[in-house]
Amino acid sequence: MSSPLARLLPGPVVEFVRGCRYRGTGEHVRFLWASRRNRQAHRKLNALLPPDRLALAPGVEFSLQPEVRSTFEEFTHGNAEMVDEMQGFLRLAQGCRCLLDIGALYGAFSLAFSARTGGQAFAFEPNRISREVLEAHARLNPGLQLNVLPFGVGEARRVVVVEAGFHFTALGPGQTPAAGLNTDQMEVVALDEFCPGRGIEPDLLKIDVEGFEHFVLLGAQELLRRMQPRLLIEFHPELMAVHGHSLTATVQFLAGLGYAGYTPRLAPLDPTWLARTGNLRAIFIPRDRPRPW
Repeated sequence: MSSPLARLLPGPVVEFVRGCRYRGTGEHVRFLWASRRNRQAHRKLNALLPPDRLALAPGVEFSLQPEVRSTFEEFTHGNAEMVDEMQGFLRLAQGCRCLLDIGALYGAFSLAFSARTGGQAFAFEPNRISREVLEAHARLNPGLQLNVLPFGVGEARRVVVVEAGFHFTALGPGQTPAAGLNTDQMEVVALDEFCPGRGIEPDLLKIDVEGFEHFVLLGAQELLRRMQPRLLIEFHPELMAVHGHSLTATVQFLAGLGYAGYTPRLAPLDPTWLARTGNLRAIFIPRDRPRPW
């Protein structure tokens, strides 16, 4: 929508048109309806809980720092796509006992996994500021099996220069940080080396690493072949391109390892999904194993 016309129309109309352009009209209408439904369900589920307790879904409740509650509530009602992501993750987690949460931030997926399954979560978070909150959440929930690790994950053990914003974002060759942001260093480990050395046998991986997705998978090829864990990945195609990777190539890479891909709403991935812009979330399970939903 052109800016002169946008200035003449009410704000909600402008936002509706923008949403339709981004998601498609039918999908955006579903998004708005789901947002309303999710908000009502969240209020009902959390009506009697104090500010430092959150019910993320029925049967998934834990303590958290009230200062970051709004970040967690993106997964309950704040963003319908993130709600779909969490609901898809909880379905994927059925029957699993060990999660690798790669790019854990404040630990929403680790806490949800351990609260739902009683299993063990290993939360990788190299950003010190985010990790301090994550460690506080581990202390607030002593009954949950949450292990905090100060590493990034990639194709090999090395140190990577990152843009230090809300997330750590690995810089590509010759790239400089955005205006106003500094750089930092991130120690990276490869799962094929890290997990066997510590006796860690994951059956579920969640990956959200700001464009470093393909590197994580390259460093986990033996683990993926041998253990065939289920995967939830948030892809950042524009950031992946900085490192010479593409969404299509990464999905094909996983197909070569025997994985089939689905949206968080459990529909098979298709060319329409691959052509979308912005961050994309997908589930991958071994083709020769039963689907867990």
